[in-house]
Amino acid sequence: KHIHTLEGHQQNISAIDWHHPTNKILTVGHDRQAFVWLFSEYNAKTSTETATSVDKSSLTEVWIPQIVELDSAVKRGLLCCKWSCSELGDKLFIGSAACNIAVGTFNADNGWWYGKAKENHTSSVTTLAPHPQNPTVLATGSTDGTVALTSTYVKVVDGK
Repeated sequence: KHIHTLEGHQQNISAIDWHHPTNKILTVGHDRQAFVWLFSEYNAKTSTETATSVDKSSLTEVWIPQIVELDSAVKRGLLCCKWSCSELGDKLFIGSAACNIAVGTFNADNGWWYGKAKENHTSSVTTLAPHPQNPTVLATGSTDGTVALTSTYVKVVDGK
C-alpha cells in the first residue's frame, strides 16, 4: 500500500537516508537540491499543528520539507547522503559530483539547514560512511579511486 509521496526535487533523486531516532529523511538529487523531511500530524479541519488532546481520527499525516542551503562550492549534482551517528539528527553529510562533500547542520535561529563544503577528492564523491561512534569522522569514496577519512568537526554541534 502506498503511504506518502514526498515531492520537491526537480531531477533524479540520487540518495535517501533515514535517521531512525528522529524519524527525519534526507534526500539529495541531481538538481543540486537536498531536503530534510520532517514527519508531522496536522488537524485536517483547522490545518494547524495538533496538540495531544485532538481526536486522532481528524489528523492528517504529512512530510514537511526543509531545504538544505549548500555552500556555493557545491556546484554539481548531489550523489550520496548520510546522517551522522548522533542520536540528535543534528548533522548530515552530502557527497557531490563537484569533488567535494557538504557537512550540514541545523541553524535553529534561522530555521534552516546549511551545508558547508569540504574538498577531499579530485573526482565525484559517490559514497559516504560516517564513523559509527564518532560524529566528527567521515569516510568518503570517490570515482578517483580513493577513500578519504575526513574531519567533520563543527564547533556549534560537536562542542569541545
